[in-house]
Amino acid sequence: MKIKTIVIFLLMFFFSLQCFAYNAVITWKRVSGSDLAGYILYESYDGVNFKKKLTLQASTTSIVMHNLSKYVTVYWCLASFDTSGNISPSSNIVLYKR
Repeated sequence: MKIKTIVIFLLMFFFSLQCFAYNAVITWKRVSGSDLAGYILYESYDGVNFKKKLTLQASTTSIVMHNLSKYVTVYWCLASFDTSGNISPSSNIVLYKR
C-alpha cells in the first residue's frame, strides 16, 4: 500500500511540475561556409552577462528550450564557430518572458 501511494504521489508531483513549465523554440538561418563547425548558444538572466549554455552541430537550425519558468526572463544569443575554432560575433539577442 505504501509503494502504491508513493508512486501515485510522484506521478501527481511530476504532472504538476509539467503544468507550470513553458517551452521556447529558437530558430535561425544556417550560416553559409564550408568550414562551419557549429554554433554556441549563450544564455543570460539579466540580458548583460551571458554564459555558454550549449554547443550545437552545424546542421542544427533550431532548438527547444524546455521547462522555462513563468516568472523568469531568459535571454539568448548565438554565435557560430568554424573548424579552426574561430568564433563569430554574437547574433541579436532574443528573450523569453511570460
